Amino acid sequence: MKTLRLFLYGDDWVQHLAHVINMRPDLGITADYCEYPEIRPWRILAKVLAADVLIRVGVRPGARGKRLYLLDCMWWVFQRIFWTKQTIYYWIGTDVLDAVRERQLDNKVRFVDSIQRGRHFANAPWLAAELRGLGIESDLVLFPVGKVFPPEESYIEWPSLFTVLTYIPDGRAEFYGGSAFAMAARLMPNVRFLVVGGQGKWLTDPPPNLKFLGYVEDMRPILNEAHVVVRQVEHDAIGGTVREGLFFARYVVYSYPLPHTSLSRWGDAVSLHATLVGWHELFESGGLSPNWEGRRYAIAAWDPERLLEGFAEALMRVSAPQAERREGQS
Repeated sequence: MKTLRLFLYGDDWVQHLAHVINMRPDLGITADYCEYPEIRPWRILAKVLAADVLIRVGVRPGARGKRLYLLDCMWWVFQRIFWTKQTIYYWIGTDVLDAVRERQLDNKVRFVDSIQRGRHFANAPWLAAELRGLGIESDLVLFPVGKVFPPEESYIEWPSLFTVLTYIPDGRAEFYGGSAFAMAARLMPNVRFLVVGGQGKWLTDPPPNLKFLGYVEDMRPILNEAHVVVRQVEHDAIGGTVREGLFFARYVVYSYPLPHTSLSRWGDAVSLHATLVGWHELFESGGLSPNWEGRRYAIAAWDPERLLEGFAEALMRVSAPQAERREGQS
């Protein structure tokens, strides 16, 4: 069986994705990559020539900006000159939000022909629905790369001090529900609240029970300190902290509906507080044990090796017609 050669273009996730693909030669796929904002045509062209499939990860077609316009022009040329190579746009989160917002402001869509010539993968069911609203049909293919893997059950701890954990980078506190999280902390002074990803520069006079841990290289010990993981975001795929929280049998509050999580929409501080109060009261009464059902669901749904195999299967499926065309030309 001939090896399928990928060229991945996108943000820093493409390096992770190429690495995990190349670690599994049994999949019959090899991957090379180039990270945005690299835009030198001769460097990209060399990688395109060596590939069978071109995938843009999180870098949407039709985005504004000179650099992105040049990228789209190159892709337009590639699709016509190298017509036997499959092109795929992999939508992973904020790229969909930006496309929706831009369409609301301006109905003009650039590079429509390139969009229609390519195939599309969506990283969550609600992203696929949003793309459909833009006239783009996509295959649901969950992103097969994460930074935390399911731990052995023996590694999981259940701490004695009720703790709530979230991720809020300093530059995007509003997007990640910072106001609602800080309000919950103020209303629950006997509960410990932890924030990773930032130093809390966006918050003046934080309550004493709210602690900012900054960037954390290894999240496993931090996850073992918490009982509840909050991800109350304006827009998302299936957030990494959601997967991580369930892997560690934590209770998860999320702004999208998922099995074995509690729904609290972005910006709804009242709902977030009420949900956390419910978990805290149950903990104080001795009735809150690890979320084993959520862990089993997460491992079944998002096991990294299973996701990678699903990605490979989807890739082989959509690339098959192009492979037949290549063989017909040989």
